[in-house]
Amino acid sequence: MAAQQLPYDLTKVFQNPLVELTQSSMGTFMTCRQKYVFRYLLWLSPSGINVPFLVGGAVHKGLDIILSPKNCQLSVEDRLMLAEKAIKEKFDNALSEHVIPDTTKLNQGRAQAHAILRTWVFHYIDSLPFTVLGTEECIRARATSVNAPLVDRMAGQLDGHVVAVDDQDEHGLLEHKTRYAMGSYDPVAMLPIDMQVMWYVKLAMDVWQVHIQRLYYNVMAKPQHRSGEYEVLAKKMFDAMVVDTAKYFYFTDPYIQIEDVERAYENWQRVVDMMDNLCPATCTMNTKACSYYNGCPYSILCTRGADVANPESVFQIPEVEMFQLVSPHEELDRDEE
Repeated sequence: MAAQQLPYDLTKVFQNPLVELTQSSMGTFMTCRQKYVFRYLLWLSPSGINVPFLVGGAVHKGLDIILSPKNCQLSVEDRLMLAEKAIKEKFDNALSEHVIPDTTKLNQGRAQAHAILRTWVFHYIDSLPFTVLGTEECIRARATSVNAPLVDRMAGQLDGHVVAVDDQDEHGLLEHKTRYAMGSYDPVAMLPIDMQVMWYVKLAMDVWQVHIQRLYYNVMAKPQHRSGEYEVLAKKMFDAMVVDTAKYFYFTDPYIQIEDVERAYENWQRVVDMMDNLCPATCTMNTKACSYYNGCPYSILCTRGADVANPESVFQIPEVEMFQLVSPHEELDRDEE
């Protein structure tokens, strides 16, 4: 990867802080500043397929089709058929764009996505406690400068805007989560310090100009069956999830405390100040974060001596060829197409 072919000036990386901010970019900065520079200032993204993210994205897409108001005139069966077609296309596209010697994990991921969606529809579609006003709204930052108020720099993808069935004036945010396993996960207890959720709540209130009173938290764990062809595997997963719903699904609707949202916002403002003023002298590596999420994909660069305090040197490391240049908020760019 030749430095002269980059879409930015390597010598001015720290002079151009990120104007548009997402919860992911801020979370990455808080986890490891070196990782933040790799992804959001140098635009380096791991090549290949991230199966867990692909599964999560496929489930989100399927639920979007199932719940979208524009599809409400269709039968549940027709919506499910369209959703499963969209999931198939996501995985087929991944296969066509990448060379994958071993498709075992991809096959398992495809089965997981289909089984989760089918079981969710089976359990929840006829008893939802809300009416859906909108789904998958891509919010882009209004600001063009780091001098703008933080709320104008915030961006993200809102899973759903809903109102309570028994009180149409009670607005809520619908949030889907796919996890490896449910375990002892308690989103209600963690809600006051769940920065990702608070980010979306703040963004929703600003964009929709309504007070978000509830969070409809739709958590889904991925079944871990591995043996069998796709259809056989998906059937095993579906049967297991239908029998033991509590093991795979957690649906709750806690009330949002506005004090928690404002406390989180004040914290973000302090973090953003550090992000905007990041420089080589303050760009540290957090090695304690290297094992997060089955290992940081940038660890191969770090172990080869990469130091983003000297951005030019990063592109002299041969392993940089294992990465591709991707715009900082690719997921939002893609959703606007």
